[in-house]
Amino acid sequence: MSKDSLLFDVGFNTCDISQFEVLMSEDLEFYHDKSGTSNKQEFLSNLRNGLCSRPNTYQSRRELVKKSVEIYPLYKNSKLYGAIQTATHRFYEKVASEKERFASSAKFTHLWLLENGAWKLTRSLSYAHDTKLKE
Repeated sequence: MSKDSLLFDVGFNTCDISQFEVLMSEDLEFYHDKSGTSNKQEFLSNLRNGLCSRPNTYQSRRELVKKSVEIYPLYKNSKLYGAIQTATHRFYEKVASEKERFASSAKFTHLWLLENGAWKLTRSLSYAHDTKLKE
């Protein structure tokens, strides 16, 4: 959960792209049900040139639905090597001087692997995007 917080609360919500660079595996595969697939470099480029390209006129914020989080450890020969994280998150957007508004929600599944003792996001699936706010 600490890595999720760094990735989204720090990285995504403030456009601190260095968080993504550190937390994502060089072998990242990202699958999105609306925009297709990307590797780490494509993902970072899309972030720099998309959501984070105009912070003075557009901001996106991600909020984790905490009660939806499920984490499953992965072991090989009784040694922890990774974890699967699934949950739902909501996205809000603020355009220029307007009030922040709900944009969409989505489910996600992350595969975190230990690489040289550090947790790295290796596979990310983002799906079931919905523009209707659900409680």
